[in-house]
Amino acid sequence: MRSSTTFGDHQPLHIKPFTRDRFGVYSGVVEWHVFNETYDKPNWSLCDINSCPDIGLAIPCIKAEREFNEKMGMGIYRYTMEGQPLNDTSDSYVYCTMDGTDREEPILTHPLWSDLKTLYGAKPVPGSSTDWYFPPMMPDGKTANPLYGATSYLTVGMTWTRVYCSTQIPVNLLSKVDTVCDPIGHPAQQKNTASIQPPQLIHPRNWLKIAPSIQERGNMLQITERWLASGKNGWNKDVYNAKSAAGGAGP
Repeated sequence: MRSSTTFGDHQPLHIKPFTRDRFGVYSGVVEWHVFNETYDKPNWSLCDINSCPDIGLAIPCIKAEREFNEKMGMGIYRYTMEGQPLNDTSDSYVYCTMDGTDREEPILTHPLWSDLKTLYGAKPVPGSSTDWYFPPMMPDGKTANPLYGATSYLTVGMTWTRVYCSTQIPVNLLSKVDTVCDPIGHPAQQKNTASIQPPQLIHPRNWLKIAPSIQERGNMLQITERWLASGKNGWNKDVYNAKSAAGGAGP
């Protein structure tokens, strides 16, 4: 039992601001001030996450630390709390993002390679049965070739991310990893908000579900699912399908 001794009007328990994020997870800091301590003699039993004061919010303590206020001769034991009360039945909101990049791909993989090869006079690299190059001049021999030296081209790259919190790992989390499938968005979740859905890709571009990640947040798990957009030729469904799925086919 902690001593409730005060220093004048100074109370030992201090509850700092608490927040509740978009996933329904609470986080905040509680301090317990202990007087008549010295800098070099902390109460190590209080430097334990299980020593966090009970403030009526049943979420775990994830960090305990001690600071010393020399002026007041006071040890400050600080407890960081994070999680969701087990009796909280409110929904965890879903948060979606899309990150775009530009990446280089070999010019030979361009969907219009046959047309480019003819139009700009591409020639086989001597001694190679697979490589091609663009000569300095166009096929008419009079005009400089704008693709001279080109070996790659830029194409858009996109990653769709869906993040949410749960008390347990979904049983089907890996069911479609390593398969060609469409990303999942979310419906309108709050007043004055809209449904968020991934953009449609122009065929043959498609999406590949890639590895998820999980981060522990007190008694909750923050789960991130990802989908990677293909290049202009699409992900090959003969390679990425239900048989190759990391967790087997599932809903």
